[in-house]
Amino acid sequence: MFYSFFPIFLIFISLAAIVIIVVRKFPQMTGLDTEKLPEVKQAKIKEEIQFQKFLRHLSILGVKLKSQSKYLGFFKQGWLATQGRFRVSVHNLQEKYKKSVIAEFRKEVKESAEEIKSKKGAVKKKTAAAPSTASSSGDPLKQAEKSREAGDLPSAERLFIEVIKTNPREADAYRGLGKTYLAMEKLKEAKETFEFLAKLKPDEDRVYNYLGMVAEAQGKKAEAIRYFEEAVRLNDKLAVRFYDLGRMYASAKRPAAALRNFARAAEIEPNNPKYLDQLLEMSIITGDVDLAQEVYDRFRLTNPDNQKLPEFKQRIEEMEE
Repeated sequence: MFYSFFPIFLIFISLAAIVIIVVRKFPQMTGLDTEKLPEVKQAKIKEEIQFQKFLRHLSILGVKLKSQSKYLGFFKQGWLATQGRFRVSVHNLQEKYKKSVIAEFRKEVKESAEEIKSKKGAVKKKTAAAPSTASSSGDPLKQAEKSREAGDLPSAERLFIEVIKTNPREADAYRGLGKTYLAMEKLKEAKETFEFLAKLKPDEDRVYNYLGMVAEAQGKKAEAIRYFEEAVRLNDKLAVRFYDLGRMYASAKRPAAALRNFARAAEIEPNNPKYLDQLLEMSIITGDVDLAQEVYDRFRLTNPDNQKLPEFKQRIEEMEE
């Protein structure tokens, strides 16, 4: 019986001994400082080093960002300054354009008012000096044309201006007024009138022919040639256009060009003595004997009583010698 309880007794004795040992050593175990263990110390040091390294990286990154922000600030300031200068330039250009447009408009209004005023004064004086030959009734445009054809130029001028006042885009009135000024030798007014007509009728060959006549009367040969050439370009079916251009070339001492245009005029109107006369003259001047003889024969048949025929014949014979 005793031997059956003996093992249990030994177990209790061993447990009691263990409890006593643990109770006695517990204060020492609880007072153990784990921070002083080498492994813990190394881990802590390593963690501290990594943390300090992280802080240094943050510091460096902050410095870089700060330096970059300065450049960004400079860029922003430069961009704002450029924007400001651009806006000022645009504003100045707008103001300058406005002023120029307003000044030009005022100038045109002033010139128009002065021109109308001067024309009114001229019309009053001329009307008092020479009463109109046209009746006050009927179509003013037809009356103006009749006055011009009759030689009553002051009345024609007045009537054409009245038509233009009523209808500022009446092309026939501007054309008649320009021809009236040309007959009155008011070349400046004639040119201004025909230039305005050219804006109304840019494809009309007559307008440029009139402008060529004005330039010719002003002694501006090169300008006259340009206008006559434009008239020919717009209408190459009229002989008179080539004739006028040929005359201008002859006047400018360009016989070859004159010959070419007189030949074209004579081709369109083969029996026109005026065209044959000039063509014959240019063929002699340029030394074209065959052409001169051919044109002479045509000229003699067309106008046998022309007093220039003997002279032309003699000049051709001298060319053949």
